[in-house]
Amino acid sequence: MVWFAILMGLSVAHGGRCGDGLEFGGQYFPSGERAFATKVVAYRPGPGASEDYGDASTALGVPDWAEGKGAVSLGTRQKKTPAELVLGFDIDIVDGKGADLFVFEVGPLVERTRLAVSVDGHDWVKVGIIKGSTRAVDLAGTPAEGGRWRYLRLRSVDSHGKAPWAGPDIDAVGILSCPLLNS
Repeated sequence: MVWFAILMGLSVAHGGRCGDGLEFGGQYFPSGERAFATKVVAYRPGPGASEDYGDASTALGVPDWAEGKGAVSLGTRQKKTPAELVLGFDIDIVDGKGADLFVFEVGPLVERTRLAVSVDGHDWVKVGIIKGSTRAVDLAGTPAEGGRWRYLRLRSVDSHGKAPWAGPDIDAVGILSCPLLNS
């Protein structure tokens, strides 16, 4: 009976109620491919984002960066109009134990990115600034109605950089928390 309980616990922890979990970049995503952004809600590139890296749909789905292809460049920040990418998800982003999101930022430079989450895509709650290339984000302490979000906004922080890789270059964003286990 004890072994059955342990095996059932492992099944739930590794996808049992979330779906078929997958690993990318050394991170386990309990909801598998469903954990990744599925729609581009808005894309407003800043200076230095070249046409070669201006297809926002390359940030959708699982990470697929290869040989300089498969990412969207945000460009650099402008004073009045921030360079930004807004992504939507088919499952809820929730605040679970530990890291909740994983941002796959690629390219030859590592740029800072400002994150915010939203329930409706209009009212935003600031998460903070992330640094580094691929990075885990913990939403602990981020207030939201019901603790669930469906949208993520990524904004370029820096105002320097040169084309084609100016600003953050986003390959994918995935949800590390299992919304079904955290409900």
